[in-house]
Amino acid sequence: MEIIVGTNNQGKLKEMQSGLKDPAIQLVSYRKYTTSQEQPAETGTTYAENAYLKARFFQQLIGRPVLGDDGGLTLTAFPDLLGIYTSRFFHSANPEEQNRELLHLFEGQQSTRELTLSATLVYALDDDKLLQTEAALTGELVEPRGTGGYGFDPIIYLPDRGKTLAE
Repeated sequence: MEIIVGTNNQGKLKEMQSGLKDPAIQLVSYRKYTTSQEQPAETGTTYAENAYLKARFFQQLIGRPVLGDDGGLTLTAFPDLLGIYTSRFFHSANPEEQNRELLHLFEGQQSTRELTLSATLVYALDDDKLLQTEAALTGELVEPRGTGGYGFDPIIYLPDRGKTLAE
């Protein structure tokens, strides 16, 4: 079974695939079905709205069911800084540089490094049917550790597990 994902991020696609327990399910980018360069406008005010906009946009573009996602970080010390604007906050598209930018926010600060990583998935089956799920985890921002995953994984520490997402 193939599930089409409305993303250009190969790291995200790979990590989503690795999280699936059923090897018969294959995640593929919407790019398999179109050469269009059009992108959805992320004008929502929540992760759910943006995930819906992506899923619906690509579903209508290619005429097939599409999984859309949105997510981001909320820093307890700076609650209004990132959120739904996480991907637009950074000066660089390079994940290592983005992680350095986040860590730089806390240089010389005694603020808590607690954060919440949130994600929402919306599956647009057709014009009338949608499936949606949301999840979040709480952790702490730390110096990079580990080599697994992608993006923020090396700097998100899970105290209850004693390791970063990348470890």
